[in-house]
Amino acid sequence: MKTMRKISTIWVAAVLLAPASAAGAADFGMPYTPPPIVEPLMAGNWYLRGDVGAGWSGGWMREKEFAGSTGRWHERNVGDSTSIGGGVGYQFSNFLRGDITAEWRTGISLRGSGQESYMVGAFRYTGTAQVQGTVRVATVLANGYVDLGSYWGVTPYVGAGIGAAYRQISGTQSSVNPIPDGFGGVLRYDSVQSSYKKTSGVDLAWALYAGASFDVNEHLKIDAGYRYLNVGSPTTGALIVHPGGARVKTPLSVDDLSAHDFRIGARWLLPAPAPMAPVIAKN
Repeated sequence: MKTMRKISTIWVAAVLLAPASAAGAADFGMPYTPPPIVEPLMAGNWYLRGDVGAGWSGGWMREKEFAGSTGRWHERNVGDSTSIGGGVGYQFSNFLRGDITAEWRTGISLRGSGQESYMVGAFRYTGTAQVQGTVRVATVLANGYVDLGSYWGVTPYVGAGIGAAYRQISGTQSSVNPIPDGFGGVLRYDSVQSSYKKTSGVDLAWALYAGASFDVNEHLKIDAGYRYLNVGSPTTGALIVHPGGARVKTPLSVDDLSAHDFRIGARWLLPAPAPMAPVIAKN
């Protein structure tokens, strides 16, 4: 009886453990594969940027006939403008970064009036002149910045840039009243219309920066600051008198054309490249 009872117990245990053994065998035949771990995107060192700005322009309008003992400017005004641009940059360390930017500005208006002195034969005449025109500027700059530490997500910085400015000065006109008759008198009091020849060219440009960036998240930073930009001294061609087309070598120039801009923009830090999978040598 005891022998039969032991055999029955063993048989029941075998029946109960058989499914578990089969499952274990199946699991042994198909190894367990854990679900893939998705790593969060980390910010890399490269970034893209975009900026808009507005400010006032500076510079001195000069014209030969508005100089000398009798000629002089009454008023000179270099208008304000806005800008839009973008670029690509690299964060070298926590304190040093640099970028290359391209920018376009809206037209900068030129307006002035003055007392103009000129000679006709042996006689000197003085007339009142009005001058107006437009300067358009596009720049490419290589910039470097020093970040001055981060405080509660705010990073102040200073920087400088150097590059090239493409400038075009056009639509520049002059009107003078009165018109001499060549014999010491005045022919009429109508104004004579003249225009300066349109010119364009490339010159050195440079800039100074000061501002702060604000961390929105790991990838996005908002940038706000001030910039001084100098694009050189654009100059028109000769003055062409209408009618008749006579050329007078009295070009109009704007010395040290510059802009004091307040700008706001964004920098997007590109994701860091995925690490390369290790190479495992096969025997």
